[in-house]
Amino acid sequence: MKNFFRSNIVYISIAILVGVFLFFSISPYFMPSGKVLSKSIVSINGRQISVEIADTPETWTRGLMFHSPLKDNEGMLFVYDRESYYGIWMPNMSFSIDIIWMNNDGKIVNIVRNAEPCKSMPCQSWRTSVPASYVLELKANSTQDFNIGDIFDLSSIN
Repeated sequence: MKNFFRSNIVYISIAILVGVFLFFSISPYFMPSGKVLSKSIVSINGRQISVEIADTPETWTRGLMFHSPLKDNEGMLFVYDRESYYGIWMPNMSFSIDIIWMNNDGKIVNIVRNAEPCKSMPCQSWRTSVPASYVLELKANSTQDFNIGDIFDLSSIN
């Protein structure tokens, strides 16, 4: 009987250690960060947009999680090292957004309008079929004046 309790204690201890490890290794991506991102201004067609810059793997993953709803002419710009087919997902968000993918030159290559936040796992993700170096997330329904081929002025972030 003592061996039975000892082996259960060992299994319980291992389970607790694994749980603690997983909590501390995964939770930073699903909890508010408190990290202040750098800001810049991008423009298109005479319209200026204040953006928070996401340019590290952590900020790419976190994105707008736990962020307050975006205001007009406010967004988050994801800056990547190379062109690729970047996807966007929206866990731990409470508001819809418009998503714009741009190539190295700031040319819009794809737009998704009114993307809704994740309501349950697994979350839907949105992707581009054309390689992009930048992804801009804006307030939902704020991109009606933007079209594929339009060019953003990104000179202030380079």
